[in-house]
Amino acid sequence: AAGAATIPGLSDFTVNPDGSITFVFDSVKKDYVNADGLSFTGGGLSFDATGTNAGKAAPVIQDYPPHGGLGVDKGVDGDNLGVGEILKLTFNKTVDILGFTVNDGHKDAATGILTGYTEKGGGSAFASDWDGVLGNGEDAANGALCGASSDFCGVTMFSLGSKSFTGYLESITVSVPSAVPLPAGSLLLISGMGGLAALRRRRKA
Repeated sequence: AAGAATIPGLSDFTVNPDGSITFVFDSVKKDYVNADGLSFTGGGLSFDATGTNAGKAAPVIQDYPPHGGLGVDKGVDGDNLGVGEILKLTFNKTVDILGFTVNDGHKDAATGILTGYTEKGGGSAFASDWDGVLGNGEDAANGALCGASSDFCGVTMFSLGSKSFTGYLESITVSVPSAVPLPAGSLLLISGMGGLAALRRRRKA
């Protein structure tokens, strides 16, 4: 079960003016590492970060700065997120992924190919490739992932896999979608149906 064996990581988080939440992972003063992953909470949202290396479970590390962040430990590239590794974030609520930043293993700029996967309603699917990330790791959509592709909207999981990238996940920005209000006509219909049901019960009595 999600969170069953994780331990808490430490994240600065900011609730932005638009209601979205940014989690920053490179603000720790020591390394946090756990074989079963790390958990994070902020702004009414929580998620688990777990890792795999060549398809097998691997420790997740929150690496000490400067320009550290979340990586997969004990792999071919040490504690970075490297080739053949996947870092998976599983949320306790449905979220929209708005953007993320990565770095090149303690260097601000980042290069290489990252692959993103998302999950909706039980099955994960390929979402996007980023071939050479831009300055400070912002993706080509300039952070507005959900705005650019519905693959990043209404998801319960977001993962990053490396094809040729070596570095850390430095931050992620998400929002919790608002419940879609029912149209006024639907509310009247529901109210009317409830009234008819009550009338039937009275007649039977």
